[in-house]
Amino acid sequence: MAQTANPKMEEVHKLEVVRHQGKLMVPDTMDLKDVDKCLHEQMEYEDKVVVISEVIEVFPWDGAVSFQKAMEEEFGWVRQEVTPSFFGDQPPELRAVEVGQGVTKNVAWGRFSLPGLSGWVGTAASMKDGRLVFAVQAQTKRKYEPLIRRLVARTR
Repeated sequence: MAQTANPKMEEVHKLEVVRHQGKLMVPDTMDLKDVDKCLHEQMEYEDKVVVISEVIEVFPWDGAVSFQKAMEEEFGWVRQEVTPSFFGDQPPELRAVEVGQGVTKNVAWGRFSLPGLSGWVGTAASMKDGRLVFAVQAQTKRKYEPLIRRLVARTR
């Protein structure tokens, strides 16, 4: 038996939220109730907590120097946080990293909080193809993902 189209079936709208300066544009085919529903779904989507992990293929201490510089350029400062672990809270750590011949710099290592961002971002070492590399990890709302990706791009 052939199926016929259901005349009561809802029309499906594909809505992409693009942030820009200027007017709020609504497609002619959508009424404001549909727009409102889509925007609320987008808000719920962006408020979900996600874990972001990025590997940067450099030695961990070199990556930490670049990541600290990226955070300072973006926010003007770096705020370290306690890192919870199975063995109890680990205090913020500064690691002396050689940045030039006979020149060292104290570099923040561990977890950080960033202004305006809920959750945390942190530095770690990871293995890739048998070698130690730098990693950035974050647990935050999805709406802050572009900020984390921007910090990683600056670090690279």
